[in-house]
Amino acid sequence: MEMLSNLKILCVEDDEFARGEMVSFLKKRAGKVFSAENGEEGIRQYEIHKPDIVIADLLMPGMDGMEMLRKLREEDNKMHAIVVTSVKELDTVLESIDLGVDNYIIKPVEFDELEQKLSKIAEGIIMQRGTASGMLGFIEDKKAVEDAIKKDFIKALKAYMGKGPKEIVVHLTGREVDILVMDPLTVMETNMLQDRKNHEIIRQGRNIAYEAVCRKFAEHISQLLNMNVRFDKAEIDLKKKIDKIKFVV
Repeated sequence: MEMLSNLKILCVEDDEFARGEMVSFLKKRAGKVFSAENGEEGIRQYEIHKPDIVIADLLMPGMDGMEMLRKLREEDNKMHAIVVTSVKELDTVLESIDLGVDNYIIKPVEFDELEQKLSKIAEGIIMQRGTASGMLGFIEDKKAVEDAIKKDFIKALKAYMGKGPKEIVVHLTGREVDILVMDPLTVMETNMLQDRKNHEIIRQGRNIAYEAVCRKFAEHISQLLNMNVRFDKAEIDLKKKIDKIKFVV
């Protein structure tokens, strides 16, 4: 249980009651828990929160668990996952093994069994992290530092751009400080976005702005972490309206 307290878990389940039960169970054990009711939302939650482990129901309306895991695997080959399935779907579980799924659990879910399987995966993740030096995943008061970075970065963006984003998510993982900026566009940029010819202009403008803000902000993060941190890059996704900012140690 102690190992799980350091990890983030995403639960993707279309049944509201089953999802609620699992989330309630996980919140007492994991560091952070996120949930989604279908595959499409599961992908979005994964992109935003970068969970350590995904628990996915295989049979869901729309994008099922298998398709969701396949798409996530294309984006992140280090993803860890447990699939939830019925006895009738066991043949499909064999296919999920090819996607690198760590384990599976048969419905109805026995939470003691789920905790054992999660703990085994957590042990491997933590051992892997421990082999690298300078890791940020287990710094003291990690959440407090992430919250401080979030608060100060919002202020820095408002001061430079005149508008703060709808939401910011900060992750300290490995040797990286990743900041996701949700719905960051100004009114002028939103209006310009209606003409596709302006898309590249907006990207260039936002990159220039982030370059100016983040090179200075890297000094602030360095002081917070007591480590040498530098701005690496900004990725502008106008379709999803999410900007990804990366600093490296």
